[in-house]
Amino acid sequence: MFRVLMYGLATGLWSGYAPKAPGTVTSALTVVAVYFLLPHSTGWPLLLAFLVSSGLGVWSSTYVEQHSARHDPGFITIDEVAGQLLTFAFVPLDWRVALAGFCLFRVFDIWKPGLIRKAGHLKAGWGVMADDWLAGLCACAVLHGLVWILWK
Repeated sequence: MFRVLMYGLATGLWSGYAPKAPGTVTSALTVVAVYFLLPHSTGWPLLLAFLVSSGLGVWSSTYVEQHSARHDPGFITIDEVAGQLLTFAFVPLDWRVALAGFCLFRVFDIWKPGLIRKAGHLKAGWGVMADDWLAGLCACAVLHGLVWILWK
């Protein structure tokens, strides 16, 4: 039972088993959840959700890495949940912002410029999560700029 729980958490409630682009699928599901569950609360409630998903992510992805004997396997997608949540921190959310934030996070997460790529080399669940935290932070900064310039 514990193993099922850990795999469920690490795989973003099993969305990490999507046959194609599991990280993108999990990110999209996270955006939909944020848009409908927290449409007016992208401040502290979203930051709390980010912190909880991050803690659960380090814990569960460390477990799954050890039991699968693989470093950052593609089916671990709780890192996308945390990174995507961070993308929307303190940003007023509407459909344009949701779409832009999704695209920005995916670009930074896939491209992994500079320090983002290096963060993935950390040990255990820290490496799984850290590159997505940085991708989310970069996406958040750019998204804040876009909101300020285009939609203020």
